Amino acid sequence: MTQIISKAELMKKYCFLAGAAIIGAQLTASTARSQDTNTVEVIKQLQRRIEELEQKVKALEHPKASTDEDTAAKQTQHLEELDKKV
Repeated sequence: MTQIISKAELMKKYCFLAGAAIIGAQLTASTARSQDTNTVEVIKQLQRRIEELEQKVKALEHPKASTDEDTAAKQTQHLEELDKKV
């Protein structure tokens, strides 16, 4: 009941297994690359969001600075209007 396999049949099986392994490796590599691309995009989005939140925190921590700038701009505009009237 032992089965004798010829060298040709054995080589065919090895070639088939090697080909399947190569195809599997290529599919895995392409999937990993697409996941890397998605990861990079997510990281960029998170960095943008962090920058936006940092700007909001600065605005909330230093409301007087922005108010002073607004007041100075209004005063300058008022002086310019008075100069035009004179």
